Amino acid sequence: MITALLLLAAAPAVSAELSPKLECAALAGRAIPAKAIALATGGAVIREAGLNGEVCTVSGAIAPVDPQAPEIQFRVLAPVKWNGKSWHLGGSGSNGVIPPLAAFRGIGAPPGAPALVSQGFALYGGDSGHQAGNAWITNEESWRNFAYEQLKKTHDAAFEVLRMLFGEAPRVSYFAGTSQGGREALQVVTRYPEDYDGVISAVPLAYFGGLLIDPTVKGVTQLAPGAWVPPDKAAAVRDEILRLCDSLDNLDDGVIGNYAACNARLDSSVTANPLQGIRCPEGKDAGNHCLSDAQIATVNSFHSPVKFGYKLASGETDWPGWGTGMEGAFGWLLSASQPDVSNPKAFNAGLGTALQKGRLDGSQDFNLLTLDLAKHRTQIQAISDLLDVREDFSGFLKRKGKLIIITANSDYIANPRATMRFYERVVARHGQAAVDSAVRFYVMPHAGHGMSGASARGVPLPQFHDLMAHLQDWVEKDAAPPEPVIQTRRDPKSPAAVLGSRPLCRYPAYPRYKGSGSPDDAASFACESGR
Repeated sequence: MITALLLLAAAPAVSAELSPKLECAALAGRAIPAKAIALATGGAVIREAGLNGEVCTVSGAIAPVDPQAPEIQFRVLAPVKWNGKSWHLGGSGSNGVIPPLAAFRGIGAPPGAPALVSQGFALYGGDSGHQAGNAWITNEESWRNFAYEQLKKTHDAAFEVLRMLFGEAPRVSYFAGTSQGGREALQVVTRYPEDYDGVISAVPLAYFGGLLIDPTVKGVTQLAPGAWVPPDKAAAVRDEILRLCDSLDNLDDGVIGNYAACNARLDSSVTANPLQGIRCPEGKDAGNHCLSDAQIATVNSFHSPVKFGYKLASGETDWPGWGTGMEGAFGWLLSASQPDVSNPKAFNAGLGTALQKGRLDGSQDFNLLTLDLAKHRTQIQAISDLLDVREDFSGFLKRKGKLIIITANSDYIANPRATMRFYERVVARHGQAAVDSAVRFYVMPHAGHGMSGASARGVPLPQFHDLMAHLQDWVEKDAAPPEPVIQTRRDPKSPAAVLGSRPLCRYPAYPRYKGSGSPDDAASFACESGR
């Protein structure tokens, strides 16, 4: 029987509604002076404004200082019956487009949840200061915009639009972002803490510098004969990791719940010879059911740190190994074909490669498979210095802001162990008590970058939660999120009936099966430390 805890927390009560002081269309053509934006710009202009039903849609552009840099395009959605609150939405991938504001229902929202704008919130976001193409990557103003400056510029321009329309700025200010937007969420906490009361950061690219370089390092590692691991061997790796880790959460169900223990068990810098159980006879490749010694070394490198040999912006000298749990799934770290330095086209495509090329060499013709960590030290450190999030939460803690972070342990796009390290460094800097007063960090076991997943037996897992409503309660009512938060699995058809649940535990805890009760009921689990 599904526990009563599954009921979603009610969103905070809507403030007294604010009405526009002028017609929406009257905003078109208005200028936003450069002095209204805290960072250096050429000012901004509202290019279009008009009603779409009961929502005023405003589109504008922020001019650069450098005439060679692209403008920042931004958009504001303001309900004509506004509750006085706003959500700034982060981007995704390498950005370049304005986030889909009108459709945004919330991070982790269940099927059928209403869009935030329909609930009375104003929403805004920008394209981060570039559009199509790659020329912007080598422009210093555009690069700083992408790193973090566009966040402040877009915030200030959007607030000015709302002042023009309603006569006042938002009374409560939130930020939400996933992936690249998750990194941006952490950037506003550390760089612009006075601008936001509450922030939610999902599967963030916290140490983005290391994340950009890591797949290239793995490609270079597999140039040697025999080092490549064909995708056909993924099932053998998955089955071995399940054998080693599935029961660590006291339940053999094809789900690796105790992610911390499994990560340590597979990390060869912590546990010697973790994949010895699927070593081919004499260490020579003998088929898809086993790995050669060279292939074991490659897979071990996926789960173990990359050593840079020098410090990055965070002070770290390595990049954490990846999490475990979904090695048999599409999108794991295996290359479709063996990397070949003389035929780099297949490897030199995809998310992040243009950024690497532009900042490592200044040319999109650069062959990433010629990367040398020592030779490219200066460029790698510069990338890290601008893109990586700092661990200084002093300003945010002082203003009593609230932050929720959620990551997924089987995410092979944003390294979850890097997010864990980031959180641990924040705690080391400020102390656990101070962090607990303002931050909640959750880890979803056996889930990917989309914060969804299925067991190794193909059973869908709970993925829906109400963290955004919990954040609002924390900010506006001083009511911290419940312990634990409950995640649900739901019928995709209306009315989205609850089909199962599990607890979403605060790091470093994981959901441990109590030994009895339905595995589909959160009440059958307890959050316990995986360390």
